[in-house]
Amino acid sequence: MARRTLVQVGCPNLDEMCSEATLFQAALDWGGPFSKPGLYQTSFNKKRSEGFPAFKERYATYDLSALLNQTQLLAKDPRTNRLYFSFLNEVQFRTLQDGIKRRGEQERFGLNVGNRLYRKILQGDEVGPRLVKGDTYDPKAPVDMSSPLSGRWPSLSPPLPKGGSSVDLAKGSQRLLDYLRREGYCKDFTLSSFKLKDAGKLSFESFVEEPINLEATSTLMRSRGFPPRYDQRILQAFFADRGFDSELDDELSDAKSAMKGVRTKWLLTPDPDASLE
Repeated sequence: MARRTLVQVGCPNLDEMCSEATLFQAALDWGGPFSKPGLYQTSFNKKRSEGFPAFKERYATYDLSALLNQTQLLAKDPRTNRLYFSFLNEVQFRTLQDGIKRRGEQERFGLNVGNRLYRKILQGDEVGPRLVKGDTYDPKAPVDMSSPLSGRWPSLSPPLPKGGSSVDLAKGSQRLLDYLRREGYCKDFTLSSFKLKDAGKLSFESFVEEPINLEATSTLMRSRGFPPRYDQRILQAFFADRGFDSELDDELSDAKSAMKGVRTKWLLTPDPDASLE
């Protein structure tokens, strides 16, 4: 029987979402259990090694040769394989969950990651290995864009609407999700209208179809783990930037549904103290 080919991720900059540069740095900055040098990376490497045999077994009908061939690994980032990307993402958030156990802390950490990703979208960024001169590594050195592990976040242009009206928030949400769709994060998305409620609150629903890490998200949500929620966290950062606190309730699409993804119910509340800091 012919083996199926792993689905490819369209844009390397999305690897940033499951690479050391965002989650690893966020874990270090978080401190606490991750303040010990090397602890996060050691734990991640251990879980990845332990989980890889099960990953190979689960996708035994797929051609995994590119993940096992050293020559191909040097030429192309293995994380551009969507299923492998999702596997790594699950390992990372299981690693994070070991050190960030309380739901409230997980929520704050997720918001922190969302803020970082939101800024990258607004400002643009280059991600990947740094150019090294001699034996000294400089984390602020230019990115080696010739590396297959490198990629770019194009800055969002024109800027998002500055206002906090329901129209501005809807337009901003649409543009952020469309940015993620164009960059290969998801297949498609839908947004409902924003409805005005009491005390200036707003409610709406979003649906993100086939996000790049759907398998990891599904596994972690069903096990009541610590799911990534990247698109939701980016939107939360945008809402905070416009003076709104946000609450969300998400669920996986029905197993019988033709469209696979995550549906989220939102409630936005005006909050003068809401900010990205």
